[in-house]
Formats: sequence, C-alpha cells, structure tokens
Amino acid sequence: MEKSKYDELHDKYYNILSNKSGTRYEILAAVVFKSIDEAKIIIHDLKLISDESDVPHQIDVLIENKGKKERILIECKDLDSNVDLPIARNFFAVMDDLKVKKGIILTTKGFSENAKKYAKSKGISLALLQTPNKEDFQNRTNTVELNFIITSIEQLALTIATREGEEESKLLKKLEQSRININYLSKKDKIYINLPEKKQQLVDYAYERAQKEADFNNPGKKRIVENLENIPLTITTDEPIYIPGIIIDYNVSVETININHYMEAIPELILKFINTTDDEFIIFDTELRRFHLDPKTKEIKEK
Repeated sequence: MEKSKYDELHDKYYNILSNKSGTRYEILAAVVFKSIDEAKIIIHDLKLISDESDVPHQIDVLIENKGKKERILIECKDLDSNVDLPIARNFFAVMDDLKVKKGIILTTKGFSENAKKYAKSKGISLALLQTPNKEDFQNRTNTVELNFIITSIEQLALTIATREGEEESKLLKKLEQSRININYLSKKDKIYINLPEKKQQLVDYAYERAQKEADFNNPGKKRIVENLENIPLTITTDEPIYIPGIIIDYNVSVETININHYMEAIPELILKFINTTDDEFIIFDTELRRFHLDPKTKEIKEK
C-alpha cells in the first residue's frame, strides 16, 4: 500500500508499530493534542465497551483529564477526499453509545456540507490536521525581534567640598596619612559617611545617590549637590570630620540593543478547527521529537 505524506512524516520521527491503514496519522494526531495540553492524558487506539449495549468500540484517540470523568473522543481520517455524512453519523453513534459528550473528527482534506451540518447539530467539533503551506504563514514570521534597554551610571566623579580652616587641614592631613587622593576617590578608599541609619563607604554612597536620582528617560550629564553639614566623615577609624557637603557628577547612559533571533524550528503540522472559535495550532518538529507513543500503555508520553 502506498504511503501518504502523513505516513512519511510519522516515519521521520517514529517507528511504525502497525501496518493498519491510518495508524500513523492517528499517532501524529495524538502527539499534537499532547503537545497542545501536556496536562491531559492522551491514549491512542483503544477499545471502550458501552455499559448500555455491551458493544466494544475502537477509538482512534482518547483525551482524558486527570482526576475527572470527562472524555473526548477523536476520529482520525487520512483521506484524499472530504469526510462525508456517513463518517460523522457513525462517529456520533459511538459517542452516544458510550455516553461521551465531546468528540472531534480530524482529517486531512475537508468536510462535505452535509457532514458539517450534521456535526454542528450534534455538537461534534471538526478540524483539519495538515502539513502547512505557504498561505498558512503569510501573516506569520519565523524571526523574533528582541529589544534590550541597558541603563547605567557612568563617569561618576566625587568632589568633597571644604572650607578653609582647621577642619580642611585636618581632612587633608588624614587623607594624606591614609594615602587617599582627594581628586581620585575610589570604592577601596577607607573614607566613610556616618549616616543616622548606617555607616557607608563614601563612593558607594555617591553611586547609590546617583542611582536614586537618575532619570533614565532623560540621559546625559547630571550633578547632585549634597549638603552634609551635620553628617560627619571618618577616615579609617579616626575621629569624625565635618564638611559642608559633596558634589556628585555623573552621566546617565541609556543604550538600546536590537537582536533579531531566527527560529530554527520547522513547522510540520497545523491544526485548524473549522466549526468553532478555537485558534490554529502550529506543531513544530521540536514537539514531535519530544513525545512518543508508549507501546505498552498506548499513552503519549514525553521522551
């Protein structure tokens, strides 16, 4: 028997477990529904016996919610022509006998008008599971544009304001003894500001103030004049020194980086519901590789 393109797509990812016609398409359908909602239990090819008629029914794909009695039956048809009324009518008879309220008929080509009318009257969802074509991607893109905004405080310069006199002499002498250059203060220098709530390294304090005051919507050169009349400085562990304040000069930098990321995943299938408002689902090769059919339980599981 000649393979359909869905048989070939199946064999690209999975080993065939049966030569029965349509089996490969059923497995693909089961994997698709598992990839759409991983929380669901998806089982392929099982028999359910009606409590009412005691007749067994072969089910292509069964969807179950964990911990719930609700079931969805899926009938799969890999055909070269439209699904016609007899298929829809027979499927509803199975749903009715099993007392299942939700069902989906899935096919590759389409549905006759009578099949559509009958399905609508019985609450059966109709869907196409096909390989995608160019029209499916006319308004889609396989490139994702990522925009990163990087903000930073740069070129911070800290100036200690002083008054001529004893305090200034004391400050300069302590800085010289501690080998601290007043014109090039760094985070390593042991010069501290003694705030009421904490003691903090002076350059760290300046960066913190710049970060707090920075307006990243208005980049450029900025200045903060900080009054420290009643807040003492200490150098290493020496006695406090009082200064009028500090001047913090800095530059607010804002940089935007644009990255176009090309999606390398290959779209292999597209699921379209034709008589409901459900969205279309594109199934990529990565999803087909993630899941497989457990031959013992017949459940679709992650590899």
